Amino acid sequence: MLEEAICRHFKEMLPDLAEEGYEIRSQQAVLHKRRLDVLLVRRHDSHHCIVELKAGVPPMPDTSDQILDYARCWSASFPEQKSARLLVIGTSMTEPVRRGLLEWNIECRAISLGNL
Repeated sequence: MLEEAICRHFKEMLPDLAEEGYEIRSQQAVLHKRRLDVLLVRRHDSHHCIVELKAGVPPMPDTSDQILDYARCWSASFPEQKSARLLVIGTSMTEPVRRGLLEWNIECRAISLGNL
């Protein structure tokens, strides 16, 4: 549900990313047999952002391990490109989870299902 809502209403739900020039490149993209929830690309410089979506509070350390694995796969697949930006979106986010993700340079935010 969160994935569909973001893909249908990207500019309204993630206006800061849209203003930075990001747009949805693909939904459920497969990279090294791993399925990325959403892959964004910035039009003017082809910089990518890998978005992992979680219902509820993202479980740690599973979520950080998962998206860091995606980042390694990205770098192995596209060594000539800049490292992908990493973003975890949960329907809820606690401060310990937020701090844990930020320690790995993973951006995070919460989008309430009530806002969908």
